[in-house]
Amino acid sequence: MRFRTEANRRWKWINGWLTAALHACIASLNLKPDKNLTISVLLSTYSKKVQNKLKGVPVEQVTADDWEINYIFQLEEELWGPDADRYQTFLPHNCETKGQPLQTFHFVLLFYIVERCLKLFVDPKERYQIGHKGLRRRVFGHEDGLLSKRVPGAAQAMGLPFSLTGLRGTIEGVGLAQREWDALKRSRMPDSLANFYKATTGKKHFSDILEVALKQARRDFLKKKFGKKGKRLEKGVRAWWYDVLWHYSESIRYHALMPSDVGNPFYWNRTVRWFGSVIVTGLLLVAGHMGAPVNKVWQKRTGKTVQLLGRNGRF
Repeated sequence: MRFRTEANRRWKWINGWLTAALHACIASLNLKPDKNLTISVLLSTYSKKVQNKLKGVPVEQVTADDWEINYIFQLEEELWGPDADRYQTFLPHNCETKGQPLQTFHFVLLFYIVERCLKLFVDPKERYQIGHKGLRRRVFGHEDGLLSKRVPGAAQAMGLPFSLTGLRGTIEGVGLAQREWDALKRSRMPDSLANFYKATTGKKHFSDILEVALKQARRDFLKKKFGKKGKRLEKGVRAWWYDVLWHYSESIRYHALMPSDVGNPFYWNRTVRWFGSVIVTGLLLVAGHMGAPVNKVWQKRTGKTVQLLGRNGRF
């Protein structure tokens, strides 16, 4: 019985966090999570904001071959699947709710895609030899991480929730992100989402969920991965969205999961796709800003998913 309870609680929390992370991104763009919102509108709006912020960000050279970028887009198409058009709108149509399986393992695929994106920021000679911990240090490390130390403007450009970090007991935004986050925390919640968050996490606002997740990631997950036995983490260590994603991906892979009371599978299936494409867009815009041939590769791709994700309005 205890394992069933824990497995169900784990599922609910990850479901709530994933939705909250996407919600924070939507709200930060002054968009509304309603029937009129499409994935192409979200990505084009997000892309314009990120590119505008990247204009003044210093460049660290990113070297990548076309095939590496192309494979990331291939993985993203796998995430969306052959029924991608079902998930082009934030809310489902009646015909989109019938006979859909719940695709929990898409979350693990999402984490794998994110790691492929992050590896672009590693020297090609060691790009495919580096492990999770080494990759995390190179990109988010508190001493010399690319996004955390060397080019923090890139993390700020990616926007919320990607520019939010967790220190010991506190939450901080990178640069002006703190002001934006404080404003978002005061934003009004649609009743349907507030009720969903309460049912899955015990919280009623997406900001509370994201802050708790970051604090827990630093206190528990990062301490397990990087801390020394019996000692606290070093003072400057921050938890990032990547740490939460890494933690929850391992939870799904290695622990009991009981996805009961899911209601309509559409919502989870949609959210993991939408949030995944937002992350891919943000990371590849940064990589493109630093020299990777992202737009060139994107323009050569064809197919339904490419059109669905905005084609020319994305990169």
